[in-house]
Amino acid sequence: MSLNRTLNALLLTSLWVLPQAPAQAVPAGVPTQPVSADCPREVVVPYTGHLQLPSKYDQSDASKSTLRTELAAEPEAIKAQIQAYSKQVVGFADYYLSHTGDRHRRGALACLHGALGSWADAGALLSTDASKTGVAVRKWSLAAIATAAWKLQRLSTDAQPFRLTGPERAWLAALATQVEQEYAPRLDPGFRYFNNHDYWAGWALVVTAMALEQPAFGELGYRIFDRALSQIEQDDSGQLGWLPNEVARAHLATNYLNYALNPLALLARHAAANGHAMSADQRQRLRSLVRFVVAAELAPTRLPPVLAQEQEPVPDYKFAWLLPLLDLDPRPSVAWTLYQRKAGNVDGYSQAGGRLAPLYPAASLGPQP
Repeated sequence: MSLNRTLNALLLTSLWVLPQAPAQAVPAGVPTQPVSADCPREVVVPYTGHLQLPSKYDQSDASKSTLRTELAAEPEAIKAQIQAYSKQVVGFADYYLSHTGDRHRRGALACLHGALGSWADAGALLSTDASKTGVAVRKWSLAAIATAAWKLQRLSTDAQPFRLTGPERAWLAALATQVEQEYAPRLDPGFRYFNNHDYWAGWALVVTAMALEQPAFGELGYRIFDRALSQIEQDDSGQLGWLPNEVARAHLATNYLNYALNPLALLARHAAANGHAMSADQRQRLRSLVRFVVAAELAPTRLPPVLAQEQEPVPDYKFAWLLPLLDLDPRPSVAWTLYQRKAGNVDGYSQAGGRLAPLYPAASLGPQP
């Protein structure tokens, strides 16, 4: 574990025993409330209003890679509240997994149920008064929340089990139903902008299906997955593949390729278990995309000339896709080379549900023969 991650873990542990300190940092100005005597934290207040939120990118830029210079205060406050909430849910789940003591785990569960229950009871995030970015925020939130809940259902102990309550289940189902309605039309063959937004919606639906044991939610998710893999374009050798709508993001192309690969890797990891085994062609396409993304990080001069500009560095957390992918296929590969080059420090992406290593331990074992 790196020094920074060790210090962060120690800090989180020390904060947990202070009744008024947040276990997951909440930005100043985000409203919070107490939820129960068993939870030593205040949780983010449910957001039930409109989702008319603007994109952070200047929409006059065709590549959608230029940040807006001015952002309105109200929508930014709404986004901050929603993002703080999903990170807090993920933080409570990861706190449980990071501690073995009954008192710590009991407190983590109380806080997690307090956070989920309060937003479920309020019907939060269900407004249909939503812009494109508002729709995106809803599905990103569902992806994070449902992954955290599903992860803890799988990994919690018999002594301190986590199970979704009836209202929590109903709320996640309502969110998934809304995401289905918003993203199903984008599967139309004439829709040109099918991209990372859809891939994240696909994972949000599939992980909700697994958390609720309601497979029907996953059907659209894997239709999205199939469409995504069919979008991968390849060089003449078939060794390198890319997603055209992501490489169109100018200097952010490799950031968006990695961003898109996270839900695709998660969907691939669970495809067979969900009755959607990948074909040989799909596996080959996914491997070619992985090779391209790895080359972009480790040997960019070897790439075909599809990237229009010099690329911005990709933060390590966007390589979280390595964990489910290496768990799916633990044989030596370029993905292993990248994982080792990053010293394994790729875990903890909150949008993907936080820590994934407990779910996908193969990466910690090293390549298998």
